[in-house]
Amino acid sequence: MVIGQPKQTNIALGSSLPASIDASWLSPSGRFAFGFYPKDQGFAVGVWLATTPERTVVWTANRDDPPIMDGSIRLTFAGGLLWNAPGGREKVISQATEPAAMAAMLDTGNFVLYNSQQGIVWSTFISPTDTLLPGQSLLAETQLFSSISETDRSTGRYRLINQKDGNLVLYHVDTSDTGDNSYWSTGTYRIGFLLTLNLDSNGTMYLASDNGNFTENLAQAKNSSSRSGVDIYYRVTVDPDGILRLYSHGFGRNGSSTTVVEWAALHNRCLVRGVCGINSYFSLESNGEPNCLCPPGFEFVNASRILPACMRNSSLGDCLENSRHP
Repeated sequence: MVIGQPKQTNIALGSSLPASIDASWLSPSGRFAFGFYPKDQGFAVGVWLATTPERTVVWTANRDDPPIMDGSIRLTFAGGLLWNAPGGREKVISQATEPAAMAAMLDTGNFVLYNSQQGIVWSTFISPTDTLLPGQSLLAETQLFSSISETDRSTGRYRLINQKDGNLVLYHVDTSDTGDNSYWSTGTYRIGFLLTLNLDSNGTMYLASDNGNFTENLAQAKNSSSRSGVDIYYRVTVDPDGILRLYSHGFGRNGSSTTVVEWAALHNRCLVRGVCGINSYFSLESNGEPNCLCPPGFEFVNASRILPACMRNSSLGDCLENSRHP
């Protein structure tokens, strides 16, 4: 079955979560959670889908900040959502238009702040990081940025922009918005008006105009009606490798979960711009993953090779310099 209307359990002003493993506010079904998840030796604040064996993070607050080591998340009596810690340290999580009266983690994956009239004053859906969930949109002239890796949700090397000409385009983050720099697009730049990227509850990803005169389906999940007795959740993510993918996550009655790639913008990793950094090249492994390499006389700038670029080997350079000046 596909998830229908969102359910909620309200979170009152004054509520807090300590910085600890899996400290979270759950959605009514328990499928989504807002709270602390592990980052390096500390924590980050975000929203995740409770897949197994690893959670699927779909939104991260202040994603480029260092890991949180202590403190707590608080929905303050003044109506703000923030992280604070001893010594007066604090960081705002929400940018609400007015003070909140309550909060809720919805079964849609949206964490929301409400005013006293039940109007939404802030939500995670309005500021996506690398992922869209059903009911969430990417407006014209806004972007999704990939994460560095599956375990580091900091801003990565690739971006998906919904351009004002109606074209949806993937670029490397260090390039300008020109056709020569893109490595995938929908080719809808001739439309001539603003479009919105949407994902619906049946796993259809599509572009649509605000006036309803234009709609173009980009991808459709194949398994939405073929898994009886399974709760299915969809997402669209700009993955760390720079490829836009549509996923389905199925949850069985026994609590197990499965993940299926329903669609991918590219199937050839070689087409992605900037797979390896400056002064490097790559070869494809048997599993299709690129292996970045340095040419002779060069070494990796960063030993972790998360952002693989190469620099001249200093010891070799010293030898060459000494050979010129005996």
